[in-house]
Amino acid sequence: MRDRAEEAWERVLEELGGAEPPEKLREYVDELVIWGDRIHLTGREKMAEAIAAQISDSLLMLELAGDGGDIADIGAGAGFPGIVWKLSLIHI
Repeated sequence: MRDRAEEAWERVLEELGGAEPPEKLREYVDELVIWGDRIHLTGREKMAEAIAAQISDSLLMLELAGDGGDIADIGAGAGFPGIVWKLSLIHI
């Protein structure tokens, strides 16, 4: 399991292209791997790629929203994008 979490984290870092993600995001990736195996949150096949793509897409949405804009997560499953937003921004 640890190897899968490491692989997923490395993929996240690759997707972010050198941007430093918050440490809490690392814990979220670990949980996604654990629970992803149990209840198929992200799919077992290519889990690392799926997690990295979802996190990258979630952060891109924040970037596109800009500062001070209103954003909403309307229940997207596995916590995307809402949990990623919360872990990345202190004020929400």
